[in-house]
Amino acid sequence: MTSGLNLRSLQPEGEAKGAPETLIIAVYAAADGPERAERFARQWQPMVPGVQFLGLELADMLWRVDVSSVQRIVAEAAALRGLGPAQILLLGLGEGGRLAVELVVTGVLPVLGVIAYDIPLPNADLPRHRSAAAVRLIQQNTPDDPGNTRFRALTRDLQRQGMDVRAILLPEGSLWSHDMPMRAGTAFLLELVARASLIPPR
Repeated sequence: MTSGLNLRSLQPEGEAKGAPETLIIAVYAAADGPERAERFARQWQPMVPGVQFLGLELADMLWRVDVSSVQRIVAEAAALRGLGPAQILLLGLGEGGRLAVELVVTGVLPVLGVIAYDIPLPNADLPRHRSAAAVRLIQQNTPDDPGNTRFRALTRDLQRQGMDVRAILLPEGSLWSHDMPMRAGTAFLLELVARASLIPPR
């Protein structure tokens, strides 16, 4: 545990054998618990056997997260496995997902991309930064954002900044027990892992 950050393995059967080709780091708040991240790793691992899954659990007070510590932890995790930024993907969940998106689109974390689920929407435009990272958003329709107006505005804003952004809107109340949200992100997963495999390690 460092500065309210806890990095742990999410491998369904312990650490992957051999050197991974791609590293996926799930970012989530401690209040959410690791169960959702573990479920992603468990269901996605057979589709991407060359991927290693880690979880970065954040203290509940996300506004106090030490960004420099996040940068160091991600860089060290990649270097330990002989990987560079282009072989790292973030999986952002809920509150932690919003932080993951902000760190990627502002260039604070120079990774290949981020797949984010159900992020709380910002009240203002994100800082402008021309990043080459891919941003993939999966969002459920909620009463807090009637007609998905704010979510669509966020997507358009990122696209106007020249970013590679794609989004999927799910019906309100899509149940995780029915796997709809996870299936919605699978195509994004396969796309970005394939892209990472084409880039030589650092």
